[in-house]
Amino acid sequence: MNKSQIFFAVDNNYIPFLATTLESLIDHASDKNFYDIKILFTSITDENQEKIKKYEKNNISIEFVDVTEHVEKIQSKLYTRDYFSQTTYYRLFIPDLYPNFR
Repeated sequence: MNKSQIFFAVDNNYIPFLATTLESLIDHASDKNFYDIKILFTSITDENQEKIKKYEKNNISIEFVDVTEHVEKIQSKLYTRDYFSQTTYYRLFIPDLYPNFR
């Protein structure tokens, strides 16, 4: 079985769009693949995490990864605007969080 790692960087406001994306992924997922989904966040309610975890299947795992400590280390360097949020930076932590990821 092929393994695909998929990363999302989201906050509570993005949960409905993440749910739509996951529904589409499930609809088009191959049974020959395993989808390892990592959701990078700093503040997602337990309720919203439960909603998203319901998308897990035999070949789809979902893990929420709190990146708060990483964000705090570079907080003063984060440039944000209305269309460019702090969440945009979460993907920069992937190499530190998953050094064996390729």
